[in-house]
Formats: sequence, C-alpha cells, structure tokens
Amino acid sequence: MNLCSVFVLLTLGSLLTIVSLHLVAIDDVIETVRNVYYNPWKLFQLGAFGLLMNVLGLAFAKTLIKATDGSAVVYESNNGQVRVAMEAMQETLRKTMKKYTVIKQQKMKITIDGQHVEAKIKIVLWMGIDVAGFVKTLQEELHGALSRLLGEESEVEVIVDVMRVVSQESETVAKVAQD
Repeated sequence: MNLCSVFVLLTLGSLLTIVSLHLVAIDDVIETVRNVYYNPWKLFQLGAFGLLMNVLGLAFAKTLIKATDGSAVVYESNNGQVRVAMEAMQETLRKTMKKYTVIKQQKMKITIDGQHVEAKIKIVLWMGIDVAGFVKTLQEELHGALSRLLGEESEVEVIVDVMRVVSQESETVAKVAQD
C-alpha cells in the first residue's frame, strides 16, 4: 500500500465520520467538492492545506509512537511477546540497592532504545568504605539483576556515578543546626 492510498483512506474515513455524526450534510459536502474541483485556485488552496494537515497528523502520530516506544523492552519468546516495563526495571534496581546500607541516596534514569537498556544511577554514599571496590561490586550486581529480568536478548549497560561521600557526623551536625 503506497502513501497516496493511505492518505485517501484517511481522508475518506474522516469524511465518513463527519457525515455519520451529522456535523455536515452530505449534499453540502458534494456541492463543496464540485466547486473546488472546477476552480483551480481553490483546488490549489485545498491541496496545500490538506498536505499541511497530513504532515502535521503524521508528525503527531510519530510523537505518540515514540512516546510509547521507550517505556518498555519488548521481545519474542517461544510462548509469545514479552514486555518488561520501565517501572519493573526501576523497582528491580531499587530493591537491589536497598540491601546496601552504605547508600544514603540514589537517583536513576533508564533509557531504552530497542533491545539496548542503559541505566544511569547517581548515588550518595556514607563514608567509611572502599568506594572504587563498592562501585564495581554494585555495578556488577545491578547489571546481573537487570540481565536476569530482561533475558539474554537485551544489551544492558549500567553506569554508576558517585555524587558525594558524606560522613554521619556531618549529617548529625547539620540536623542539630537546623533544629
């Protein structure tokens, strides 16, 4: 089916919907089409306006499709289609990080591009640990958790950024100063 036939079907569908809702009488539509068809200037105006509306409609449809694409990883299994939502990935990462008491705060952003998943995690740590070793361990564990959730079909990349390392004493002093 070529692009022109898609436009014809969309136009006819819109016209039939308008007529079925009695927004316009069919006689008025036929009369208007006759007037436009025999007047070259009106034909050009209507064609340009129709082209503009089609381009805007396609752009709008493209943004709607893009908005739903990045919210899940979809792949085919032996039993059918499997969809893993972004919320499930975020919850898996949160639960994996929750068992580490040295993480004071965490923020994450997950980007999905087809089968490629990138998790960017920013954390604030409590002082008193080997930061490099901990980050390596955390990154491996988060990567494993996401890989188990998504399966072998997906490429998983986990980026962990340590934003700050804070001491518990400074937190206590700050809380007392606020009170």
